[in-house]
Amino acid sequence: MFKKILILFRKKWEFQKIKKVKYLIIGFDNSNLILKYIPINKTNIISFKVINFYIIFHLLLNNKKISKLNYFKKAIELAKPQIVVTLIDTDTDFYRLKKFFPTKKFIAIQNGYRAFPKKAYLIKKNEKLLCDVIFCFGKQNIDYYKSLIQTKVIVMGSVKNNLIPKSNLKKRKIITYISEFRLVEKNKKINYFNLGHVYWKDTLISEVKLLKAVNFLCKKRNIKFYIMGRSLNKNKELQYYDDIIGKSNFTYVQRKNNFTSYNFVKNSQVIVSMTSTLGYEMFSRDNRIIFFSKKFYKNKIHSLNLRFGWPSVKKKKGFFYSDEINNKEILRLAKNVIDCSESNWIKNKKNYKENIMSYNFNNTLLKKELNKKS
Repeated sequence: MFKKILILFRKKWEFQKIKKVKYLIIGFDNSNLILKYIPINKTNIISFKVINFYIIFHLLLNNKKISKLNYFKKAIELAKPQIVVTLIDTDTDFYRLKKFFPTKKFIAIQNGYRAFPKKAYLIKKNEKLLCDVIFCFGKQNIDYYKSLIQTKVIVMGSVKNNLIPKSNLKKRKIITYISEFRLVEKNKKINYFNLGHVYWKDTLISEVKLLKAVNFLCKKRNIKFYIMGRSLNKNKELQYYDDIIGKSNFTYVQRKNNFTSYNFVKNSQVIVSMTSTLGYEMFSRDNRIIFFSKKFYKNKIHSLNLRFGWPSVKKKKGFFYSDEINNKEILRLAKNVIDCSESNWIKNKKNYKENIMSYNFNNTLLKKELNKKS
């Protein structure tokens, strides 16, 4: 226990008492999005990244093991909420809470594109995970979540994307690539979603090939090339792309807040994406977009989960997507996406859209669930 306490002391701490409330949000990640629909004076937010002194005090007082699950349990005992919500839908511990509090409502909201198998969730043998409602991106996620968790699943799309109205404004004649940059050392070995270890540099091979192909396309079509940044560390991300294609060949757009990316990318004539959730969100808005699947060239299992639209999309190539990155293929896709009529574009994406990413403006489905009388 001493080791765990030592680790806790290295984290940020807060000393605010846990008050009795109607709502308890677990995780600070995008919690401001939920607060748009529930009163802040009736809400507590707790996280295992920022440690609450009073929760730890009560755990030690009752001689309880210091763990994330016990931390969440104690927070619920102290706050006595009616509804517990999280936007960290991959946190397995959240789905372990319902069995301890069967009368409380637990709601999880999908916060990123999910296609990884059960192993990624670290579910114990014969363990039953529970949740009252999970709000997911598209129809394909219904069976996905139900295969992992005993729950009701409601298709809603992305909670963040749903806050931005669709626009009929004329798009700028630019091609925008959605960055997948992460501030990770290239030679670092990582455990990729508990599926096995890979070197970070192996995850970058597809992106390097794609950037060169997009640069080729922009010159061929005489269209300006923009890169929508992902990292808040502008200098390192800009240097990363400069090393690959040279900064004179593109314009970098820095991400400054949660909505910078959405507001810039949605006005692009064409968007290029690999596995970015933002790419799938733009797909739900009828923006013209080209998808390329990411590959781990030394691991076919990882690559399968990184294909466009997996698991509902089985074909490797289509009207606007491909798993093959080269100049010939990007020219084919650009001809399809850029040159087709609006009605043809809508027709070609129709069979994919509801499966992959729905759109519920202003999150009316979530708002209704949060405000249901118990």
